[in-house]
Amino acid sequence: MSAASDAHWRWPTREWRLLVAVYGLVVLSRLPFLNHGVESFDAVNYMLAIGHFDMRLGQPQPPGYILYILLARAANLVSGGPHAALLLVSSVFSGAAVIAMYLAGRDIFNRRTGALAAALLAVTPFFWFTGSSAVPYAPDLAFATTTAWLCYREMQSAEERIPWAAALALGLAGAFRLQTLLFLFPLFLYSIRKRQWKNILTGCVCAGGVFAAFFVPSVYASGGPAQFLRALFAIVPILSGGGIMAGSSYAQKILANGMVTGRHLLAVLGELLLPLALTGLIYLPEKRTPQQRQRLIFLLLWILPTWLVCLLIGPGNVGTIQVTTAPWFLLAAFSLAALTLHPRWKWTGWALSGVILVVYSVVFTLLPYRPFGNHYRAFHTYDALVSTAADYREKTELIRQFPAQESLVIAREFRLVQYYLPEYRVLSVPTIDPDDTQRFSSVIQVEHNQAEYLYDVTLDDVLPAGTRYVIFYDAHLLYFPLNGITLQPVTQGNTSIHVLELEPGRRLGWTAQGLSLQP
Repeated sequence: MSAASDAHWRWPTREWRLLVAVYGLVVLSRLPFLNHGVESFDAVNYMLAIGHFDMRLGQPQPPGYILYILLARAANLVSGGPHAALLLVSSVFSGAAVIAMYLAGRDIFNRRTGALAAALLAVTPFFWFTGSSAVPYAPDLAFATTTAWLCYREMQSAEERIPWAAALALGLAGAFRLQTLLFLFPLFLYSIRKRQWKNILTGCVCAGGVFAAFFVPSVYASGGPAQFLRALFAIVPILSGGGIMAGSSYAQKILANGMVTGRHLLAVLGELLLPLALTGLIYLPEKRTPQQRQRLIFLLLWILPTWLVCLLIGPGNVGTIQVTTAPWFLLAAFSLAALTLHPRWKWTGWALSGVILVVYSVVFTLLPYRPFGNHYRAFHTYDALVSTAADYREKTELIRQFPAQESLVIAREFRLVQYYLPEYRVLSVPTIDPDDTQRFSSVIQVEHNQAEYLYDVTLDDVLPAGTRYVIFYDAHLLYFPLNGITLQPVTQGNTSIHVLELEPGRRLGWTAQGLSLQP
């Protein structure tokens, strides 16, 4: 490494010590909020994958998150259980994400912006929520932000060399979550666009090689490419129910996707940060030096690939958006930093920053998940974690009232039933074949605590003889036309399931026209 390059990476000892202290505080701040039950469907997928990795079984769902599972397996050696292992990974990488945010803000803007962005991220309710949950979003944000930061350093470097650090980070980010590599690859190419072609190509090969070293074995551990693709394409309709506004025009779908994506962004940033981020985005282009134009393009390339995928294909869930929300935090921090540097608005800027930090901390730690009632959005709070886990446990107790040998549970969140009630037979919500509405093109069956993807079957194929009770786990299943069927609600507090008791000699029919009883 050259002297110039060595100086590029050398930081003051005081800064290192401060970053270590901040990292420790962030991790410690997550620990009091980890004492809850399993909080999501996906968490069970990841927990099962710690014991046995196979995407054909949804352990985990494709594309596999192989690096996440390997990290969780390592954590499982010291945590005492799969769920605790996932929570440990989330909390540890929450600290890493905050540090990565500071480093990105420091180098792209300045230290003040980096510090504000890191502080804002640390207390944002959704980030705190994911850092206290058994989901990969906080670690994914850490990988993505680190990759983008290294890309920016490569772009600013005057040396003509292979971008090893950025390429390695990009490959690891893809091994952690395939979508992250796709979202960040344009940014990587932009950051090294002025290098010689051989160095650009070597960097791409390095990133691809690191990714492939993890991803290819995970595909073959799941039966090979054909089985992986089959599982990948099967799981989307099973879990999404056909996507947003099926049957509407493409323009309407894009509009609907945009509205959902906007709501996801609001959920990540919150009502206080989103206006500041938009202000920063508007204000940033006002100065048009070449370096500032380059910085603006860099931030836009960090944002736009994710948005294009969300608009044109589908928005996924809010965690998908969080992966590349670092630029929005940087823009919000840029707005606050500009206020604190203005002679007239200096104290207003610091006061506003303090108010946001306090309000967001209170929202996550103390408020219910719907503090403003059912007519406004739900918030990602600690109460939401506890309430969700409690709801799952209460549903479990309701299902236990019915004998496992005579019952079939139909659930969108079938993994939760499998986790809590391994003795029960469970089906996912089936995908009905559009060409033959009497058949299911795909459905997931769980029997004897083992999941299996089934294709081109009927309900009779998966409804065992002797079934007396068909239990509908999810309330949204009641929106299917019932065609004269009466489902009996079974309730405990605010939690309920619905049960159909099959009479002798009758069988259940499920087609595109809804549910019916047949002789």
